Amino acid sequence: MIISHISPHGPRSYMKGVGVQSISVELLQHTFENFSSYVSHVGEDYEISAIAYEAYPTGKICEVASDSTAFGSRGTQINGVLNIRWKNEKHDEWVIKWVRNLVGELREIERTVSEKEGKPSAGVVGYANFCLPGDKAAELFRGNLTRVKEVKSKWDPNQRFNKGLIASA
Repeated sequence: MIISHISPHGPRSYMKGVGVQSISVELLQHTFENFSSYVSHVGEDYEISAIAYEAYPTGKICEVASDSTAFGSRGTQINGVLNIRWKNEKHDEWVIKWVRNLVGELREIERTVSEKEGKPSAGVVGYANFCLPGDKAAELFRGNLTRVKEVKSKWDPNQRFNKGLIASA
């Protein structure tokens, strides 16, 4: 997904990833209702934002074993990306809480729907580069954290590309 058009440099923003096994009516309805409440809350401070679900076949990516690379989100799940943007810092605290709550609620809906369909839940997955302050590297990369640290120390020893996750892990 190319996001440069919906996330240009400038306004305040949070990006967060969430994985789901399937896209359900419940999931989409909850996403829509919550996004509408976000837009209403920030009002005139709203900037173009998006919530997208990447529904594409995962067969090829799953041919590589999950623990053979540093990638933390390899699996059959559909990746969701929240790209939330606003103008005024007075909304900062509310927005981060809203994003965390929404992700938690989406994961719970996904777990319930997966259970009904007899599928395993996606669990806590999502693109690690779309994380919020306070997210833990061990949760985002799971068993691949050691590999991530090895790659980072070799190719980025000065931490130029750093969201604070790996350096503090």
